[in-house]
Amino acid sequence: MNKPASPNMSKIRKLLAALCHLKVDVYYLLCMLPFALPMVTFTQFAQDKYCLNEHKLGWEICKDLAELSDPDYEESKNSVLQSVTTLKNYQIITTTAPGILYPLFLGYWIDTYPNHLYGLLVIAPIGGFVANLICCYNCIRFDLAPTTILYSYVLEGLLGGLTVPMTGCYTIITRTTPSHLRSLRFAVMEFFISLSPSIATVAGGKLLTLDPWIPNQYRNYVAVFGLTSFFWGLASIWALIFLRDAGKQSIERSPSDDLETNPGINRQAEMRLSIRSLERPNIRVNSTKSKKDGLLSILADIFNPKSVTTMMKTCCRKRDNYGRAQIWHLIAMMTVVLISMKGEDSIGYQFTQKVLNWSADEYSDRYAFLSLAPPFGTTLATLILVPTLKLSDTVFGIIGSLSLVISLTLKGALLTSLGYYLAFATCIFSGLASISIRSILSRIIAPNEVGQLYCILSCIEGAGPMISSIFHSAIFKPTLAILPGMAWHADAIIMLYPLAVYIWFDITRSRWDKTYKLKAKPRKQIEPSKPEVTPNGPNAKVAENSIELDEKSSQQVKY
Repeated sequence: MNKPASPNMSKIRKLLAALCHLKVDVYYLLCMLPFALPMVTFTQFAQDKYCLNEHKLGWEICKDLAELSDPDYEESKNSVLQSVTTLKNYQIITTTAPGILYPLFLGYWIDTYPNHLYGLLVIAPIGGFVANLICCYNCIRFDLAPTTILYSYVLEGLLGGLTVPMTGCYTIITRTTPSHLRSLRFAVMEFFISLSPSIATVAGGKLLTLDPWIPNQYRNYVAVFGLTSFFWGLASIWALIFLRDAGKQSIERSPSDDLETNPGINRQAEMRLSIRSLERPNIRVNSTKSKKDGLLSILADIFNPKSVTTMMKTCCRKRDNYGRAQIWHLIAMMTVVLISMKGEDSIGYQFTQKVLNWSADEYSDRYAFLSLAPPFGTTLATLILVPTLKLSDTVFGIIGSLSLVISLTLKGALLTSLGYYLAFATCIFSGLASISIRSILSRIIAPNEVGQLYCILSCIEGAGPMISSIFHSAIFKPTLAILPGMAWHADAIIMLYPLAVYIWFDITRSRWDKTYKLKAKPRKQIEPSKPEVTPNGPNAKVAENSIELDEKSSQQVKY
């Protein structure tokens, strides 16, 4: 006779089960690597073009422009850095701006036609693949104007960039992970997201400093852009092979989802589902609309303006316990957190060139090592604090926000190598700020709203680099010569808003968190005694009325 598993073993099995579905994370890692790989190379390539083609300076000067301390060239150095910052800003806008429009229709698309998600995940990386091949050609034709680099990224932006992979991956994770394990699951995803810039930066920096693989090149630009194209292609192949079931996942919350937190209520749900299947065999528990036939009909349905209004109604409809205000606060918080966390991508390299006189090789090596702190810290904190201290998502958000505020303050105040190192050491828990937003949102919204709400977050995350680049460029360029750390201080100030909202969420948690309410109730209240119900028994009519009421209440979220 088999002995029942101990509670500890049961928790370990649940933890292992949550970590087994990593094929989605690998796919997103393969998308993030080529997105971050040419970050330093693009900046250096544009800098060399401006220095050699626009300012007509010699290679001996342009080669070590970051380490140049001669006062005679200080004005030219600042001018080149400002021009590169502006071009980097335009490059981010070109890549992300078209993808911002996709989430307006992508949420309805994924919810209504879930089987299309597989094709979207396969096609999205092709834009990056083509873009970096064009960059290779631009490297060979070095005499072209620096602004011609922007043309390479048009197709990548039109195919959605990272917006489609991000939306698809988070939607799959939410639909296939129980609510009590989502914080851990999002932490694993955040680990992959945060790990990729470290790997990509050091790989890109090392490749760039090697002897050029192509003749008549100043640096090894072609190798970096070529490897970037390879990874984009690999991401598409990975999705083609391993994500075939991406759209076949259930979009309904399974009965076992709530079982761990509310066994009594769940038994009632199972009983009602059993009666429904016996007495109403023609009724399917599915909120997805019937599929339309024909390509034109499907496209007309997907890109219907009503899809946008439906998504906005989902966000704007009145909810219990200030749910509507909470959703909009979470959306605004995600925007602020992304602005603060993406600043390094926009001005990080130029900042270290100006303040610390670091070259591309030095920045790549040190940044790659320092940027490992947040993903490791976030993952370890989630693995240790969730099972041991059982901290809530709101507490995680407070810890992550405080970590970012302290880190950004130090980075802007201590303009030395030590200050830069301390800034990364203190942002070790910064990833918790964004993880908590998704986890809290998943507790507020209904299961059939996941695609729409997450698409709005993906829209913000897609626009995040662009907004962050504009924000940091507007502050960094005018203060470059006098207060180069002012942009980091601005980030610290705006991060006070997520911190305050997280504190409010934690204080009012008993009003909106259903899991918290269930844990606070005694077991007898959770499991009220109910008369036995059989399909043809005397209480079947009562259960039938309960089913009809449940169906009517579930239809209130549809539009």
